[in-house]
This record gives sequence, structure tokens and C-alpha cells, in this order.
Amino acid sequence: MDYAINEASGKLVSASQALRYSRYICPVCKKGVSLRRGKIIPPYFAHFRGYGTLDCENFVPAHLSFTTKENINDIVKRRMELRLLISTAKKIREWSLELALPTCNLCQAKVILDVGGRSQTIDMRGMVTRRQISAELSARPYRIVSFTGNPDPEFVREVERECPGLPSIGAAVFTAMGGGASNGFPLAQELRCTETFAFLWREPASPGFPDELDIDSLVSRQGWNLAIVTIPETLSPESISWLNSFTQLPIVPAKASITAIWPFQTQDISINQVECIHSNFLLLSANMISTPPNETGPTMCAQGASSVLSAIGVEKSPAFFTLTPDNSDIVGVSASNDQDIKKYYSFFTNKIKNHKYPSVDLVYTKKNGAREIVSLHQRRCVELTMEARLLGYKLEYLSMPSGAEGTAKIQRKIDISRINLFSSDHVAPHDSNMRLLRSDAFSKLSECLSDVSYNLDIEFKGLGELHLTGFKKLGKDIVVSNEISSSLRLRILSFILQMQSINNEVVMINDSKLLEVLGKLNPKKHLLPHYRALVKEVVASGFEFNRFR
Repeated sequence: MDYAINEASGKLVSASQALRYSRYICPVCKKGVSLRRGKIIPPYFAHFRGYGTLDCENFVPAHLSFTTKENINDIVKRRMELRLLISTAKKIREWSLELALPTCNLCQAKVILDVGGRSQTIDMRGMVTRRQISAELSARPYRIVSFTGNPDPEFVREVERECPGLPSIGAAVFTAMGGGASNGFPLAQELRCTETFAFLWREPASPGFPDELDIDSLVSRQGWNLAIVTIPETLSPESISWLNSFTQLPIVPAKASITAIWPFQTQDISINQVECIHSNFLLLSANMISTPPNETGPTMCAQGASSVLSAIGVEKSPAFFTLTPDNSDIVGVSASNDQDIKKYYSFFTNKIKNHKYPSVDLVYTKKNGAREIVSLHQRRCVELTMEARLLGYKLEYLSMPSGAEGTAKIQRKIDISRINLFSSDHVAPHDSNMRLLRSDAFSKLSECLSDVSYNLDIEFKGLGELHLTGFKKLGKDIVVSNEISSSLRLRILSFILQMQSINNEVVMINDSKLLEVLGKLNPKKHLLPHYRALVKEVVASGFEFNRFR
């Protein structure tokens, strides 16, 4: 391998100019490589032992023994590769399969290919650079049938004649991250937790995905099914067994990473550098980063043009941080206990005009016609939404920044469903920088919010989340006493339901029962201030409450 990427700078470096003690990765598979240099053999890069596979077109094993550099390609074969292309337009969601062909030297020849039951002839003069051709959905191998003319002898000698077809039973899995110079998504070699993949399968038609997985099904084609699948951070043994059986791939733990949640307009410009539109806020998510035993979350450091700051997360993973870049053109963010976990964020010159902290807003109309707006990340959101469910407030609309994406998980008894929450092109009435939730998703979400029997989890990553426990009312109306104010009663009930301390089937809404349950709670440390405030109001209302925190 003549070139590799310097892990620190993210730049492509030739082996002849590489430094021995720098760290390098393969530009195709992103696995670690080492610089090899001797008296006879010209400098080259080889994969570390145990890293990389033959699926990487640049693969050079660490244990090769040869006398000339040219012998490398005699040992390692290059391969054709399947790529999955998915339209980024949410309303279209079209997809197709393509076959990526290895490059060849300029020659006067043609190659005849079997691309899944269809024959196609390619002029090899157009294969000097990487080329992809449309492929049929087929379980049959994709093959080089023959050559005509004078084909490149290196191509004939080095390239495998067959590329395996799609599995007849079970799923082919494509990563959601492209690799190499080809377009589209390559086949995955493993399923990593917290990452997203595309599952393509024919049989069984209804595989019965585990409820733990986040599934977004796309339109089927020619008897083949495609779904976008997100693997959660933790999986049950049953789900791991199911995934192994359906995909024949190993399941590996999530890796430590730093990702930008806001602003949405970002693009990777190197291995560890991200370019994004300049905003007043940079909302970051720290995932799977080790946390000291006595800390609530990981400690992250940020270095700008003139200062170095650090902050401790309030949760272990994901831990969310808000960074104000001010006038810095580039900001480095890293884990304090592991400098290898690092990202650099550079900014476009044009700045987002919106000075408001990015949020997802719910807008309710009360019985008296008053309208109240609450953001998903605010504590008040849980209280107001519980109040709305109990008293029948109307959810007028839900708004979010353009490009935001979230999910709603709905459970009623044993039935579980999910709603993908995307922004539409319609402007929110209260903020011209916000966009309304798509109408089809809003109607489903509004129905579930108004029905108190549903368990509902809404999540917009770092923009906020909402967890509501379903319950059953006793009788047609809520029966309450007149000793505690209605607002305090609703706040207590909301707090108890957040702690999931009431049976999902029945909620006894009377003062003595509520206070009895409230007194038995063991709230977490971050909920103690809220708990104390409720207890003070209960005591001020004339009730005895011996357990005062």
C-alpha cells in the first residue's frame, strides 16, 4: 500500500514521506496500518496483524515475506464489491444495488460481466478510474465472464472473477457509513451497537425483528425487502442471538465517539475533523466514554482560539454538552482521560441567524383557550404533558429545527410501535426558524398523547426526551378531593409517574394515596430538589409529612 491517512492530521501521506512514529490508517477500511521500510524493499504500508481483511481492496497483511514490492499484488487479490445506494430524499426513499469494479491500466479491451442474471459489456478504457454499474437483485454470484481485445494483464491476474450474491435466506447488511472511493454503502463485516445499518433480504418475508431494534422499512423491490436498522447501545441475549442468526455477523460493543447534534449542517472533511455552519451553540454527544467511579459522567475538554475549558457530563452515555464557539474558527473537543478520542470542529464563515438555543417545542391549548409553549428539554414539559393528558388539553403542534429527527416509541399492553419524527417545510407560527412536524406523524403522536393508556417515549437525541407511563382512569372522570390544589396534585402525580411507582393499570387519584406513594419514593440525586419542593408545598397545605428531605 503506497498511501495511508495520518491519524492526527487526517491527510493522505505517501509511504516514502511518512514518519516512522506517526499513526496511520488504511484509506479504504480505516483499520490501523504500519509503515514498512527496509534496505531492499521500497517503503510501503501494511495492516497490523489482526486488522483488516481481504474485503479491503488495499489489504496488505503484516506477515508477508517477499523480496520485491511487486509481489504484494500477486498474493492479495482485488475484488468486485456490492454497494447499496439509497436516496436521501425522505419522500422518495428509492434504493438500488450497484457493483463497484476495481480499476485497471489503460487498455484496448472489453470485459463481459454477469450482473445477477443480466449480461453487460464494459469498455475497460473507462475503468482507469473507479467505476460502478447497476446490478440486479440476485442470490447468484456476480461474475466476470470473459474478456475481448487486449485486457490489462494486472487486472486479469489480480482481480477475483466472482463476487458473492445476496443471501437466499437471511439478510445482507450494508453499513450506513461509506468507505473508499466508491459511492453508496458497502457490506458490513460486523454489527456495532449504536450504529445504523441497512438490512436487505428476501426470505423470510416477515423476519420478526426484536422490539429493541429501531426499524425504518423502505419500499420492497422484486420480492426483496430493505429496512434501516439502528442497533441500541445494549442488547438482550435473545436479540443478539436473533441478529447473529439473521445476518451471520458478530455483534460488537459500541465504540467511544464524539458527535455533533447541532447544527445539523455538518460534513466530515477528514478522519477526525468536522466542518459545520457557524452557530451560537454547538451541541455535542459523548458516547461510550469511560467515566471515573465518583463522577456522574465523562469529563470533556474543549480548546478554542484563546482558552481551554472542561465540563463533566450529568449522564454516562450519551452525555450531552453545549459549547459556545464565540469567534473561534476551529475548536478541538476531546475526552480528558483519553486524548485519542478527539474531534476538531471548524466553521463556515456564514453564521446561523437564529440566536435561540435549538429546541423541540410542544404547543398546548388549555380548556380556557390559553396557549402554552414548552420545550422538550425542560422539566416543565413532563408536568404540562401529564396535565394535558389528564385534563384533555389539545396539542396544537410540535415544532423543531429544520433537519431535526426523532423517534416516538408507543406501547399499549404488548403492542409496540414507532413513529419517525421529521420536520416538514411548514414554518411554526411562534418561531420562523422552526419547522412543524410532518402532518402524518403529528396525527399519530397527538392521538397517543391524548390516550392515557399508552406508554410513550419521545426522543430527539440531545434536543430532549420525554417518557410517559400509561395508566387507566377509575370511572369516567378523575375523582379528586378538595384538600390539595389541583395544580399541586397534578405535579405530584406527574412526579410519581416519572418514577414509575404506580401500577400501569390503575392510578388511585386521591390525596391520601398520592401522599402515601410520594412518601415511599427514593428519588435519584438530581431529582431531590424537585422532591423537596413538592414536600414543602404539601406541608404548607396542612398535611403532615414526616419524611422531609
